[in-house]
Formats: sequence, structure tokens, C-alpha cells
Amino acid sequence: MATDKAYKVLAMAQDISNNKAKELIDRGLVFVEDKKVKIARAEIRTDTIFRIEYPEDIEILYEDEDIIAVNKPAQIDSYEIQDSIAGAELLHRLDRDTSGVLLLGKNRAFIERAIKAFKNRNVEKHYVAWVEGVIYEKVEIDEPIFTIKKGKAFSMIDPVRGKKAHTHSQT
Repeated sequence: MATDKAYKVLAMAQDISNNKAKELIDRGLVFVEDKKVKIARAEIRTDTIFRIEYPEDIEILYEDEDIIAVNKPAQIDSYEIQDSIAGAELLHRLDRDTSGVLLLGKNRAFIERAIKAFKNRNVEKHYVAWVEGVIYEKVEIDEPIFTIKKGKAFSMIDPVRGKKAHTHSQT
């Protein structure tokens, strides 16, 4: 059976450009059966049937004259959301793979105050993660976390470079 690069097979199957096909794969939106296509240049059979899972519409959680709070799905870039809401500007970002509440400002005075509050660390953030496996006892960590974002991002406890963080697990 003939093979070609995954992005080329997807582009042909969907009648889209190679660049668009690469983008869809890189964003994690392309599947073959129940497996995500992770490498755009991987060899794949030319008769492969793809499924593209586009993210749902952006849900507005709260809005007033100053701010819009939206539920950002994973696999959507924060700037894509900003671009889809006329007159709104990001107050912070969430990583592409992260879902959660994203805040956007609607007027210059509020945006400047809010960005200053984020920079001065006057904003408290809470993150929730689901972990696979078994947690046998509650764990609490009150240590500064430093994140390295070169290559595959990872975090570690670092009293010098880390940011204040409080982590607790529940069984």
C-alpha cells in the first residue's frame, strides 16, 4: 500500500493546503480512529481516513463594560480568542494545551489597570489538574515553582528562581 507524509494525505483528503493540514495536526485536532496524529511528517497510508475535531464555540462566562471572561478550550491559542472578540484585548494568556478561564479587557483604562495588577502579582490564580494513577494520601507542597519552557516544558521546585506556589492533592 502507498504511503506519504500525514499532512499531504490529510491535505488531499480534505481538499485543503499543505500548510493548513500541518496546522491542524500541530494543533492536535486530527485523529485516525481513536489516536491523535502527532507528527505531520510521519509516513501514513494514502487511504487513511481522518477525523478532525474542531474546538467548540467559545463560551462567554461573564461580561460587563470592562471585562469578558471566557471558557478557553484546550488546543485553542489565546490570541485566536482575542481575535474572535471585537474590541477585546487579552489580560493574560493560557498555554494552547490548557483549558480554563481567560480574561479579556474591553476598555483602555481597565486594561492598563488589569495588566499592571497581573505584573505586580496582585492577581491570584488557581489551577486544577487531573492525575492518572492512585494517590494514597493527601499531599501539600508550599514551595516556589520554576518552569523551563525550552523544548518540552517542565516545572521544578526552585527557591531562587521559582514563583510562590501552593499545591495540594485530594484523594
